[in-house]
Amino acid sequence: MTGKVEAKYPSLKPGKLQTCTDTLTNRLDKTLDLIEIRQQLFNLDTNTEINNQIISLQELESGVSQVGWAASFCCPPAPELIKKT
Repeated sequence: MTGKVEAKYPSLKPGKLQTCTDTLTNRLDKTLDLIEIRQQLFNLDTNTEINNQIISLQELESGVSQVGWAASFCCPPAPELIKKT
């Protein structure tokens, strides 16, 4: 099993929406049944988790790719751009 994530935009300004699409490929020579995949989204600047979910697949045949788990999120403002009240 291999996975990849593609981001729609290579970089974003704070407050803009980003969409990422995950793709899983079964590289084994057998069908995988009842698979649970954990999808996690992290802010790499602050090393904090933004989203965490489990995705269940009934089966993924040998040599087949499953595409289309899209996650959209808003790029948070950098700490120095946040107004303090």
